[in-house]
Amino acid sequence: MRINRYFTISISGEIEVSKLTRKIQEADPEVRTESVKLNKRIEGILLSGLSRGKILPDEHGSEIDFQLNVFLFPTGIIIFEVCFEAESIPVRFKSSNFVSEKLVFVVNGERHEDPLMQYSWSFFFKAMQFASITLRMSDINILDDNAQMNIHKTVKQLVMLTTYFLGDETFLLVQGHVEKCSVIIGMKEGIPDDSGIKQEIVIKGEVIKRGNSYYCYGCEEEFLHYLRQHIYRKAFFKFYNEMLIKWLDKVRSQAKYIKRNLNEKNRIYWNKLRNKLEVWDLNYLDFYAATVSMLHQIDEISSPELEENYIDKHRKGYHENRENLLKNMDHIKYSLENLTTPGKAHDEHILQKETEKGNERIMLLSFLAMSIPLLGAILAPGISVMTKITAALVLCLMPVIYMFIRKNHRLRDRRKSNRMYLLSLKESHISDIENTRDIFNSIENDPERSRKSKDQVLALLRESLKTTEKQLNDIDMEIKRS
Repeated sequence: MRINRYFTISISGEIEVSKLTRKIQEADPEVRTESVKLNKRIEGILLSGLSRGKILPDEHGSEIDFQLNVFLFPTGIIIFEVCFEAESIPVRFKSSNFVSEKLVFVVNGERHEDPLMQYSWSFFFKAMQFASITLRMSDINILDDNAQMNIHKTVKQLVMLTTYFLGDETFLLVQGHVEKCSVIIGMKEGIPDDSGIKQEIVIKGEVIKRGNSYYCYGCEEEFLHYLRQHIYRKAFFKFYNEMLIKWLDKVRSQAKYIKRNLNEKNRIYWNKLRNKLEVWDLNYLDFYAATVSMLHQIDEISSPELEENYIDKHRKGYHENRENLLKNMDHIKYSLENLTTPGKAHDEHILQKETEKGNERIMLLSFLAMSIPLLGAILAPGISVMTKITAALVLCLMPVIYMFIRKNHRLRDRRKSNRMYLLSLKESHISDIENTRDIFNSIENDPERSRKSKDQVLALLRESLKTTEKQLNDIDMEIKRS
């Protein structure tokens, strides 16, 4: 008998699947690869036998063999399929959160005491070399105008991932989701008789659902193919809606920042803000286009073999998720348009001010032109030499003094605008440090993780914290110089 359990890991970016696959095969030549397609549209790669081991259910139970298969998609969605083989599988293996509960298992002679989900993700974390990102971040000057693009290129080079942007910053989000269902194949004794649990026909005479378990007596491959499509679709909507919420939070934060500075008269501040929001628009356009493209691929998912009642139930949830996704995308487009409104209003105000300054300069030039005949009077006889020299100096120094004052005014505006940017950046880094420390404490107190697993993750968080604190120190030094 075989029981399959599933969970997903989603990463905010496009994975270079072929490069990552070659890297995994170089480390373990026994891993088998196969090209797969979900509904002939969503292309990916299946890594079979990525890990093999034995589960120790309890002190007196027998060992149960398991194998980890992975469906890897360029869209950043990774489906993990854990297959257990045994004559009789404990009821615990069918519980909703089994793969996220602490287990004792052995892989390649090494004993582990971690949830299967944590162990599986740690494997990919090492394969993609995520830890190397933190080490390289300390080499990038966060105050450089090209810092975010350098981070973007570094991540792509190190972990084979083209990340999305959040606003004008490189964005890396990882999210896991456990599928509560289990799939049981080849069960000899039939479905457990429990009148308290509702039974549902999925494929007539072949697949029946009871509780959170699917019992397959035929059409296993057809049903598993549909189930993977369904899992992919759920992961897509859940994760991409989460990224859109992050965008909304970012827009809201920026709106508060602009609101605090509505009375700012510094022209350089508004120029920088306008350029910054233009970058936001382009980054969101890239994310928007990628999301719409994936949505069209998902729209094609179907499975005619399934019972109509079962399909109808899932179709309703799909349409609700789809509408929510489209609404969130429209909300962000509308929000970004509104975010630029204060800048446009200040541009018009500044244009009016500049027109007035232009008029003043024309008047100054007119004054200077009118002063030219004074030179002739200065050269006229009967006027003392000292008076002539004084008059000449006044005429010559007047435009010089004017240009000097204008230059100092521009420098002051630039320093003020730069200081405001640095203070905003400092506030963001302080928030990142606080969040990292909260994550550090939650992992330290997580009873489901082994000490070894905790130490590995905490070591990475310490390096991340050290890098962020170094960048914060650089920002403080720059603030003092400004």
